[in-house]
Amino acid sequence: MGYTVIRLNNIKYDLFTCCFILIFIQSSFVSKANEKKVITMAFGYEPAKSAQYKFYELLYTEAFDRLGYEFSYIICPLKRCSHISNSGRVDGEPQRILNYNAKYLNLVRVKESINITRVIAYSKPPIYNIDNWDSLKRVNYRVEYVRGAVQTQLQLEKRINSKQLSATSTTYQGLRKLQTNRSDIFIDLESRVSSLLVTTEFSESGIVPIGVLDEHFSYPFLHKKHSELALKLEKILRQLKRVGIYEKLKKESISNPTSK
Repeated sequence: MGYTVIRLNNIKYDLFTCCFILIFIQSSFVSKANEKKVITMAFGYEPAKSAQYKFYELLYTEAFDRLGYEFSYIICPLKRCSHISNSGRVDGEPQRILNYNAKYLNLVRVKESINITRVIAYSKPPIYNIDNWDSLKRVNYRVEYVRGAVQTQLQLEKRINSKQLSATSTTYQGLRKLQTNRSDIFIDLESRVSSLLVTTEFSESGIVPIGVLDEHFSYPFLHKKHSELALKLEKILRQLKRVGIYEKLKKESISNPTSK
């Protein structure tokens, strides 16, 4: 019994081998087509150590899954988050202030807020009459903030002498310096500080909030190459809020214990 020979790229194959090759190639294309694209954001904090970022991990995993994407993140200092998201090396950031892309021009704001952000001043022992940015003009204290917090940096540089102003890499380091009297006032997001102040290390430190300096909505930002995806993410976030999943995931993130 004879068999058919098919010539591909000048190489002879019998019919059975050729069919096997074609099936393999077809299955590879189908597999590739079924693979989800991955959206990666730059996180300033590890979700396992921050209730706020745990919430972002849960929420974006849910949101992007509904849009047909897998979600992932990398951890790096906030300042670096800004640069790698603006350059397109990652796809975006989980939350920044409304006009964040006035400085980082390659980013597109998703027009549905992700959180209400409160910027709080902390001290040990209590310092009084700190209730807005301008109240810091009157103080003669060593003030510290987290490097990469763009709006906070801008507000402080307008009001604080450079010799009294410094930046730290993380919230934990900022609280440690306050605890050991290497600074007098530490300024950061309430959501980042609150989860640390209840830990064993800081619960009896004497560090207390002394004033709300700012309160504003924060938003997701994606690189401009994802402009269409930003519109879709906006709609999904609204939907997740409307059906109660947003609040459910927020409660779930708070219930998980965090560490430094």
